[in-house]
Parts: sequence; structure tokens; C-alpha cells
Amino acid sequence: MTVLMLNIAPDVAELLGSEDAILAAYRAAELGYRCTVCGDPGQLTEDESASVVLILHEGGAAATVLRLAHGWCSDSGIRVVDDDPTRVDLDAIRPGLAWLRPHPDDPRAVLLIAPRAHILRVTAGGETIDRLTAGLLGTGFALLTDLDAALPSLDGLAVRLGPGDRLTVLDHQEVSLWDGGVVLPPGWADAARTAGRVGVVLASGLNLHDPTRDHLADLATATGDGAVIGAAGHLLTDT
Repeated sequence: MTVLMLNIAPDVAELLGSEDAILAAYRAAELGYRCTVCGDPGQLTEDESASVVLILHEGGAAATVLRLAHGWCSDSGIRVVDDDPTRVDLDAIRPGLAWLRPHPDDPRAVLLIAPRAHILRVTAGGETIDRLTAGLLGTGFALLTDLDAALPSLDGLAVRLGPGDRLTVLDHQEVSLWDGGVVLPPGWADAARTAGRVGVVLASGLNLHDPTRDHLADLATATGDGAVIGAAGHLLTDT
């Protein structure tokens, strides 16, 4: 029997408040995460422990944020900060880009995420599987067959559009899956508000850090390689 050591302190478990929230933390840790302490990628396995860290605003005016850390980098616990704990840019491991698709694509407003770190597993049959992609497909994400394909709505998935063109992807437990500031193309916010939905697309093999690349051409290539998945979540705004 495989034993996975996810460290959850009693006060953290109390704030999480439910078995579903704790199971969601386990799933996130197993899929792979960025350590909130050192910034390196991690994954909960039988050989590698992880810790749940909750970040709270000192005055209680901002949402609580769940982060994961390597077991050797931090114990599980609660960290209280003066600033808004949600305003933490995702580092270079999972860069994002706002993409406005043409009419009549559904939805038009999309957040494109291109992971630069991959959590791979080799099956007993010798097949190499990207655990992040496989896990998201299991939750309702779909393989993107072309750039104009409709994205299926996923219950519980939400994208918050905040001040300063900040996007936050949330799961059904309101746990942040991605958070960062992006440059919104003209019309992106209007398209998102009109539809009430935002697409979330993950693509392997893209380098969004290289401004000389044609990202849509690279995305089309990745789509042809079966390396792109997506879903649509409902839009949340702060206004």
C-alpha cells in the first residue's frame, strides 16, 4: 500500500473545514505544485512529502489562499501577511497569456497557460503520461482539436477578473489553481463579461516567455500533437 505524506496541521485542517477541501489539497499536491518557499516544482509521492500552508490577511479583508510546500522546506501551518495573499504572481513554471479568439468561437476570452515543468509517470506498459494533463482530463477538461473548438463548461471552475487585469482560476472549493497579472487584448474583458464565461487552456511545448515566437502558431502545432486541453469556467468579477 502506498502511503502519501501530506502534512496538514490541526489548525490548518480546522480552517479547511471539510473532508472535500482536504481531498482537493491532496489532489493538487499529487498533480504537482510550485513550492511556496523555494519556488521549485514538487509532487506528492511516497518518497516526497508536502505541506499545506494557508496564507491569511492580517485584517481578514482578503480571501484565504492555500499553498503547498516541500515537506523539507516548511511545516504545515498558517502564515499571516499584511498584503492581500491572493496577489502572488505565479512564477515562470506556469506562465499565462490572455487570448481573444475570433467570432463565433465559444468562449472568445481565454486564458492560455503553458506549463514549463512537467510531472511525468511511466506506466507498467512503458507509456509516459503527463500527470497534470491526465488529472485535468479526469476532472472534465477536454482535448482541444483545433484553435476554434468550443470549450466544454466545467462545473465548479471559475475565473476571477480582478483589478489591474489580474486573473485567478479557482476550483469548486475556491482554491486558487492559477493566479497572475496578464495583458488583456482589447475587447477581452468585454467578451468575457458578455459570455459570462472564460476558457482555460493548457498547452505543452509552448514558450510564452519568448516574445519572438508566434504563440498562436506554436499553439496550433501543439494542438495537432494532441498536447492541448481546455475547459470553460464562469466569470467572477470584483465589481
